[in-house]
Amino acid sequence: DILAHGMFEAERYGFKTVFHVHDELVCEVPTGDEELTPNLLEECMTTQPDWCMDLPLAAEGAVMKRYRK
Repeated sequence: DILAHGMFEAERYGFKTVFHVHDELVCEVPTGDEELTPNLLEECMTTQPDWCMDLPLAAEGAVMKRYRK
């Protein structure tokens, strides 16, 4: 449920979700886009839903040309 919340937040800012795996969200962003940054995606993924405001959340993002672990 928390991953889905992060996905909706990311899409609200313009990220295009390609797929998600367990606790990862993979988004496609045009090359050179200066607005859709890993930091913004991290913010979206750590925005707490109203029903779990005390739950600590953390995220790490990266820019890659292809998916890897």
